[in-house]
Amino acid sequence: MCRLAAKAVIRLLVERRAIGLVTSYDLSLAQIPEKRELKGHNVHFARQSAAEGLGFNDHLRPGKVEQSNALKIIRLIGIPVG
Repeated sequence: MCRLAAKAVIRLLVERRAIGLVTSYDLSLAQIPEKRELKGHNVHFARQSAAEGLGFNDHLRPGKVEQSNALKIIRLIGIPVG
């Protein structure tokens, strides 16, 4: 249901020629900009290795991210993941 809502909001923003940024851990949303009529681009922040968790630089890189950090973040804040 959330994916359907996100796609609807993104399409509405594109139809209204809005300029903006959408961020999500749902990697399937990265397929939306690949549709020519939407004229979008995927970018991501590169993850850096950090001994005590996650580190990110502040430079946007072209393309979609190839892996999600969602489970690592959830574990870092103490939520057990099966």
